[in-house]
Amino acid sequence: DFCHFCEQTNALRSSRSSSDMDEQRRLLDELMGKSRNGDAPDIPITHFSDARICKHDLCGLCPYSLFPNTKLDLGPCEFEMCPAPDEFKAAYVEEKKNGKDYGYERNLERLLDRLVRDADDRINKTKRRLEAQKQAAHQEHPEIIELMIKINAKEELVQQKGEEGLVDEAQALTSEIEALKARKAELQTKLPSFEGKEQMMIVCGKCGAQLSIHDSEERVRDHYEGKVHKGYIRIREKLVQLMQENREKDFSRDRDRTRSYRERDYDDFDTDSKRRSSGGYRDNYDDRRRRDDDRGYRSR
Repeated sequence: DFCHFCEQTNALRSSRSSSDMDEQRRLLDELMGKSRNGDAPDIPITHFSDARICKHDLCGLCPYSLFPNTKLDLGPCEFEMCPAPDEFKAAYVEEKKNGKDYGYERNLERLLDRLVRDADDRINKTKRRLEAQKQAAHQEHPEIIELMIKINAKEELVQQKGEEGLVDEAQALTSEIEALKARKAELQTKLPSFEGKEQMMIVCGKCGAQLSIHDSEERVRDHYEGKVHKGYIRIREKLVQLMQENREKDFSRDRDRTRSYRERDYDDFDTDSKRRSSGGYRDNYDDRRRRDDDRGYRSR
């Protein structure tokens, strides 16, 4: 009996040890992949719905790839394979054309909307702080600030017109920018030295970066060509596109659902009409009357 007890105890210990090893093996598989030892190849990816494929990149934009090595770096992508291979992107586009909806665009819309909201909150917070600093400094330069805002807005328009191929409009805007910059430079030469004083700042409405009214043209150009500014422009444009596409999907789905309800109601009405026209209701009435007559006859 004692030997039997020892055998059961050893078996139980072995079972627990095996269970612990399995759990440790599972955790290592999640962290390092199943081929961490080089002796077991990973399961091949055959479809874009594989959990390792970046669904954001399938939809056209993975925000995790926009801000590497910047203070706004979002960290590594949540998916293992980012960017997604071209063949899976092509396959996904084809299935979308055939009406398949995997919900990837809606997930990306929620992610981009959160990033834009965070950026807007950061922008508004910085604007309030700078406004408070400006009032505390008791030294304002409204005309230079207004010129800087106009220059920034027109430079964004130049970029937009250039992408749209409107060369003449872009050149006209460039001439206006040069005139505004000349006026700004003229005013800056008349300003007292800002040594030891708070510089007048403005906030970029796209990414939240701070620019000084005394920044050189090279500094301003570096900002508009930087990863952060371009990245947030892409995020905002993609968000607008996704919101429009997803709203169209919702409208189409609701329209199809309404049509289905109407067709079902029409079929019910049509069946009812046919039953009436074929005398079905009259037959039912005659049957009930005969049954009533029979019951009355039996009761006598």
